[in-house]
Amino acid sequence: MVFRRNYGLPMPTNFDHPIDRTGTHSVKWDYRQKIFGKEDILAMWVADMDFPTAPAVSKALEERASHSVFGYSLPSEELFNSVIDWYQKRHNWPVQKEWLIYV
Repeated sequence: MVFRRNYGLPMPTNFDHPIDRTGTHSVKWDYRQKIFGKEDILAMWVADMDFPTAPAVSKALEERASHSVFGYSLPSEELFNSVIDWYQKRHNWPVQKEWLIYV
């Protein structure tokens, strides 16, 4: 099943099969008793997803982690251009590079 947002990007995530995160130290599911005093409640109070991460995100994280060097890096032109393009495409807002602050 593929869902599409209004800007036409495919979302290859199957939302029909949520992941049972009980017993994984999930704040959303494993701490209901401690936080609310009971467990038979719907955990709709935190924005924690019960679906797998998009394959593209997992792949990008795996590739980044595979080189084993995790020092500080300066932002690339590609990063700035991606942010600028995102604001233009999603919000029709022409952001200037000098408005962006790397933190």
